[in-house]
Amino acid sequence: MNNPCRNKIVRHRIYRFVCFLLMCGFVWGCSPYRSRLNEDMPAIPSAFQRQLEQSGQPADRWWTLFDDSQLNELMEEMFKNNLDLEAVCNRWRQFQAEYRIADSARKFKTTLSASATRERMTSFFGTETDNAFGLSAAASYEVDLWNKLKAGSKAALLEVFATEADIEALYISLAAEVGNLYFQIIESKQQLLLLEQTIESFQQALELVENKYLQGVVSALDMYQAQQNLADAFAQKPGLEQELAIREHALSILLGRYPQIDCGGEKQELPSVPPPVPVDLPATLLKQRPDIQAALLRFKASDALIEAAVADRFPSFKLSSAGGYIASEVSNLFQSDLLFWNLIGQITHPIIDGGKRKAEVERCKARYQELLSNYRNVVLKAFQEVEDALVKNQKREEEIKRLENLVEASVNVLEISLYRYVQGLSDYLPVLMAQRNYYLSKRQLISSRRAVFSDRIELNRVLGGSWQQTVVNQRLEKMQNE
Repeated sequence: MNNPCRNKIVRHRIYRFVCFLLMCGFVWGCSPYRSRLNEDMPAIPSAFQRQLEQSGQPADRWWTLFDDSQLNELMEEMFKNNLDLEAVCNRWRQFQAEYRIADSARKFKTTLSASATRERMTSFFGTETDNAFGLSAAASYEVDLWNKLKAGSKAALLEVFATEADIEALYISLAAEVGNLYFQIIESKQQLLLLEQTIESFQQALELVENKYLQGVVSALDMYQAQQNLADAFAQKPGLEQELAIREHALSILLGRYPQIDCGGEKQELPSVPPPVPVDLPATLLKQRPDIQAALLRFKASDALIEAAVADRFPSFKLSSAGGYIASEVSNLFQSDLLFWNLIGQITHPIIDGGKRKAEVERCKARYQELLSNYRNVVLKAFQEVEDALVKNQKREEEIKRLENLVEASVNVLEISLYRYVQGLSDYLPVLMAQRNYYLSKRQLISSRRAVFSDRIELNRVLGGSWQQTVVNQRLEKMQNE
């Protein structure tokens, strides 16, 4: 028979025990670890050392400024088919799942079990066969008094956010690679076109020299020098063709294709020099660059892991309960007099663990210092990249002006030296040197003009931007709905 008085005493003790645990959670529900994030965070300069003359803000989708439909199509194809992007997005899904796993430790856990047993026993009184059927449910919960579970969940969530920043950084980097390769391919085609024009010019010069030689006007040395000049031009063609093929192969891989040629379009000449990138932004906005954000988030995650490791050295409090029915017949399972239940409160405190938990705290602190150094280094390199890009954008235009003057002077020297040679006023050596200098100056000018595009792209890359955020959010949302 049930004893009402005894049941009342049991309920009262259970109530006091639960109240004690709740009071502990209220009093001790804070972390024993004091974070040093604010003290250790490095200061960032408020402005760049060098500024461009133009004012305004960099373009959002910078490649659209080139007004090139082929480049726009290549960008969209890369965003859709690039395998590095696909891989890092799936890595994000892994970390998202790991976060849900870590966060599940903070929630109630319940299980439901059913059993059926049939036993036969032989004794002095004979053989007996018994049936037993059971249906039970159990629940457990760990009281997170020291924020151990919360800190572990926070660290996992910060890793998810860091991976999202990695994806944004990869979008920026790949867009810059596609843009650079596109204009490098055009440069290679323009260099080949220049070489073909140069070869044709050298052939005409050789025919002129051969005619003079056959007439006995010039020596064989002039003819051999003209042949040498033409042979040297022909010798450069395989290298330029190889360079073009390699660049097209690289672009193919970025687009998710097997290596192929002619993937960069049909343009053979670089467009006009793009306008300068305006930069009058405060340097503190560089903190929003995705790679800096990723380094910062991982640094913060390491701080949360220290908190979890420190909390793991303190006592843990767990609640568990179970209840169910047992009967010899299935039809009798839910009869109230066959009900059983229990409620268990457990306190566990580590005493001797061979120094495992202490070593884990030391490991997490060392990891914290490593990621702090890495974050500072990423910030320093980001400023270096911006300052370098600003210098390149300023000095490259000066270089182009000087090369244009050099080309103009080379044309004048070539015309005069060729005229003097035709008139018999000089030998062929000045013509030879003038031809080579003109060809080299033209090559340098083409390369420098292409470098302007690379400098513009590089400055947009190192400044970061915000265009990739919408693209990444749409892609990750689509992955979650699949």
